[in-house]
Amino acid sequence: MPTSFSGLAPLPARARPLSLITCAVLLATPGAAALAQVRPDAGSLLEGIRELNQPAPQAPRTDLIPQSLPAAAASSTATIGVQQVIFEGAQRVPEVELQALAAPLVGATVSLEQINAVAARITALYAQRGDFLSRALVPPQDTRGGILRIRIVEAVYGTADATLAEGARLDPQRVRALLAAQGVAPGAPVQRAGLERSLLLLEDLPGVQTRASFAPGQAVGSSDLGLEVREGALLSGRVGLDNLGGRYTGRGRLSGSVNANDLSGRGDQLRVGGITSSGLDFVSAGYQMPVGLDGLRLGVNASGLDYRLCCAYAPLNARGQVRTLGANASYPLLLSQKSTLRGDWNVERRRSSDDASGTEISRRRIDVSTLSLSWLSSDRLGGLFTLYGGATYGNLDLSGNAANQVFDSGTARTAGHYAKLRTAYARMQSWGPAQLLVRINGQLASKNLDSSEKLSLGGLDGVRAYAQGEAAGDQALLASLEYAHALPLPVPGRVQASAFVDAGRTQLNKNTWNGFQGTRPGLPNQYSLFGWGLGLRWDAAGGASAQLMLATKAGSNAGAQANGQDIDGNTGKTRLLLVFGLPL
Repeated sequence: MPTSFSGLAPLPARARPLSLITCAVLLATPGAAALAQVRPDAGSLLEGIRELNQPAPQAPRTDLIPQSLPAAAASSTATIGVQQVIFEGAQRVPEVELQALAAPLVGATVSLEQINAVAARITALYAQRGDFLSRALVPPQDTRGGILRIRIVEAVYGTADATLAEGARLDPQRVRALLAAQGVAPGAPVQRAGLERSLLLLEDLPGVQTRASFAPGQAVGSSDLGLEVREGALLSGRVGLDNLGGRYTGRGRLSGSVNANDLSGRGDQLRVGGITSSGLDFVSAGYQMPVGLDGLRLGVNASGLDYRLCCAYAPLNARGQVRTLGANASYPLLLSQKSTLRGDWNVERRRSSDDASGTEISRRRIDVSTLSLSWLSSDRLGGLFTLYGGATYGNLDLSGNAANQVFDSGTARTAGHYAKLRTAYARMQSWGPAQLLVRINGQLASKNLDSSEKLSLGGLDGVRAYAQGEAAGDQALLASLEYAHALPLPVPGRVQASAFVDAGRTQLNKNTWNGFQGTRPGLPNQYSLFGWGLGLRWDAAGGASAQLMLATKAGSNAGAQANGQDIDGNTGKTRLLLVFGLPL
């Protein structure tokens, strides 16, 4: 959820109804009736800011926990007649399961290699249950009576010490308390789940990296954990340049963000960011901090957007603004190297207004709450996937502008309570230098929605041959398939060439009304858009990146204007998209 900055100019104190003068200006402007059908407003522009490029699933660290292999077992040609197997020191695995693994030895004359093989299977059983340092050992035997003894050494922590690297700001006592809260403490069993979760909780903190190592402890079966905690710079950030803006607010956009990491020694973060173009200014700010020792993070945020429309809307002095205040909570329900399940709750208060010819033509107040789950995992085919599901419930109040409220009650009827479901799926499969990325994104709505809650088919996360905001609907489905291949070029960093196909289907309005098509009587309420293209991406080791995409329409746009223009005024078949990023 975007954050915002509360220091921008407040909304006007009093809403003014749509005046006769403004109506006359709208009607007198050439093509004004058609323009009214596609005019960007505060809500649609905010939706465009939020629908930023969603990254492909990223592989988790595989070296988080050091692997300690058992020492090579001794070999011998001697054989032993086994009548009974006795396990010593086994507390965490039931005796019946251990005896089942040792059953092939009982009643047989076996070699030391066969006994060691059973011990290895027992060690593997412990590892499957998270006891990855526990071992089954074969001590020297007194074979009289046919009794075979296998000693189980169940691992415990001897010490669990964390060392903070020079320059780290984290509170050492908090690090140790976090480890202890996950069962990483002297005398406690060494369990993969608790150790993984504690290390990943630390690495969830902004700029924090960990390196764990084990050494033999003083007591038999004990292992000493050494944990090095490193922390990045206090300040970090990024600047970007792209041409993803709209025609009426400026295609070229400059963006930037600055993060202040771990100001308090508890892993908090303050973020300030913004986007600007010739006709749009967006500023956001947010603060988030850990609460407790189990991964819960609470935050607050605010944002402000101001826009001024150019070109055909310039004579109308069309402009508007949005202000938001919000709070959020995030908790990792499942946290491991292979899979992460995170729950998020976001609440937001949104206030917006739109003006034309010096008169306010709309004023919206939206209070919205979203509960969502995000899952990142690997599958059996070796691919990585992310799955997101979010349920939103909100209320739209249009009473701040009587004329707009009356107009809405006779047309879209967006005012009042509403709900929507949003889902997104992405999967990436890699084969050496090649990658295949699949994305699916959809939305269902309970009723007609405000423009800030619709899902657009166009843009970087949709059908890339169309601009952000194209075919924005209450209900929509998007799908994308992209193949990328690394190029062996003599340049620093990584260069990938890609080919992609995009498709989307929109339902503009959940419920239609007489006249919803405006000046376009043939406009369907549901239609599809298709596109394809080629891309080139460069990523440097330091975080700099550049992306170029050439996207071409496939088929026609049933939602185009009578003159063939898309929502951004484009009539061509091809779009060139440029995105640059540089870390600070």
